[in-house]
Amino acid sequence: FFIVNDNGINYYTRAGDFIFDKDGFMVNSSELRTQGWLVSEDGGTIGDITDINIADVSSSSRATTEVGIGANLDSTEDTRFVLDDYNNQIVVDDGSGPTTVILNAGTYTGETLAEALQDRIGVNGLTVAYSPVTGKFTFANDTGVGAVDLDMGVEDATIREILGFDPATVTINDGSSEISGTPRLTDKLFYVNNNNNSISFTVGGTDYQATIPVIATPYTSQMISSGPAASSIATAVQNALNTAYGTPGTFTVSYDDTTGKITIGSTVAARMNWEAEETSAEQLLGFASEYDENNTATVTSFEIAAGGTIESVYSPNTVFDPTAASYSTALNVYDTLGSPHTITLYFKKVSSNNWEWYASMSSEDLDNGVDTPVDGTPQPMMVGGGGTLQFNPNGSLQSVTGADDVYFNFAGGANLLQPIDIDFGTSTTEGGSGLDGTTQYANASATFSQSQDGFPAGALSGVSVGRDGLISGVFSNGEIKPLAQLALAMFQSPWGLVKEGNNLWAETVESGNVSIGLPKTAGRGEIASNSLEQSNVDIATEFVRMISAQRAYQANARMITTSDELLNEVVNLKR
Repeated sequence: FFIVNDNGINYYTRAGDFIFDKDGFMVNSSELRTQGWLVSEDGGTIGDITDINIADVSSSSRATTEVGIGANLDSTEDTRFVLDDYNNQIVVDDGSGPTTVILNAGTYTGETLAEALQDRIGVNGLTVAYSPVTGKFTFANDTGVGAVDLDMGVEDATIREILGFDPATVTINDGSSEISGTPRLTDKLFYVNNNNNSISFTVGGTDYQATIPVIATPYTSQMISSGPAASSIATAVQNALNTAYGTPGTFTVSYDDTTGKITIGSTVAARMNWEAEETSAEQLLGFASEYDENNTATVTSFEIAAGGTIESVYSPNTVFDPTAASYSTALNVYDTLGSPHTITLYFKKVSSNNWEWYASMSSEDLDNGVDTPVDGTPQPMMVGGGGTLQFNPNGSLQSVTGADDVYFNFAGGANLLQPIDIDFGTSTTEGGSGLDGTTQYANASATFSQSQDGFPAGALSGVSVGRDGLISGVFSNGEIKPLAQLALAMFQSPWGLVKEGNNLWAETVESGNVSIGLPKTAGRGEIASNSLEQSNVDIATEFVRMISAQRAYQANARMITTSDELLNEVVNLKR
């Protein structure tokens, strides 16, 4: 039996014609309230049976924690190299003195960049070749006049990054060749202005104020193994800290291109005050404080022990140039307030079976995003440091880097440092097939599946009842979650129940005590939603109603017949 309540008194019925009244209570045709349990998010019952009510039920938003992408990357794509005014110079010395070679800004393939280098260098016998398999450049010296130096360590010789050479100076002896490392297709661009260039730090109880110089062009992140160039953000921060403290060499700053994070070292004990009023560079450098679920800063400073280092909390957002990307795909994610934001994933081919990936958002969607200084146009900004996708020769995904916990600082008041994992599929290195997500075949690049686990807040749009009596709400945001659990009653002798009318029965001594439990347990029946059984109604009452309806129908039909006969008589009179 279902259980319904009338002012504290329980009655029992087999009639399951329940509706929800204006106050959200589940009631029968006599407006008695159906009894059941409240349930938790996982469907477990809570407390004692009570009135089932769905008023004020809503679905709260859920922040995205993971996105999944299934795509194919075209294995026949060319690698693209983008040269700008800050990465297009090299100094060449063939023994006659150093010459600065400047290439035209623009987008190149590996082959066209090698041809441009060889042509612009113009040393007879010095050749430049590119391998699309390895993605590397080979400089060969057949000049017959001695060694040729390629100097990429001076401030104006900035092409070292995009060619993948690690040493600042490469010496190519006569009759030999030098092969570059893996080219770096994306440089991180840090735009510094008067609103994000100050750092407050404390040494020995004394507060100091460092200021990163504001320049017209962006600071870049240079390869750190041979020391950052003067235009790099690492050098700029390092010089600013040492200048403020007054002792050169006290602070060292480096940038890790793999993680996208900045490391600050100090020879003296120091404290970096990232939440101080005088500090504005925390998000520029990725040192924003840690936050709890209420968006309250829980860590406001970072201590550096003498001789120690600290690493930025997350890879700072930097202005992103998508020109070298071979393919991109966009998807929506949700912040902790349920607001949607669009993420664009960019893919850049490095060599055969090797790609770089980057996540990017518009600066207007990011807290402290950087717009174009001239007209304020929103810029695409890199979120996280990106990573790599390595594929097997059969096109399956071999390995992934950089996809775990990419931190997003969404604008609009949501929690900062929201981590989102990016799932490209289960690689063969992880024990998977490498075919359930991102693949690389000789077909056009395309996205065939996207997923993410966040959603906005939603209103109740429908209700469903399962066979186990679980009442679930269907919400406008697509979420389905449990609301309540119907209770069923059972008696040792249901023949001992007393009839109260309107399909209601009451417990008596003859019926025995009621046993209340979940449907489909201990012999209790299951719920058949949208169904009707014979015992749901009073047969005598329904029979009387049927006869009354039949008589009314007959009377109406007789009236139509009489009207038809009268009309026929009128027509006959005219004839």
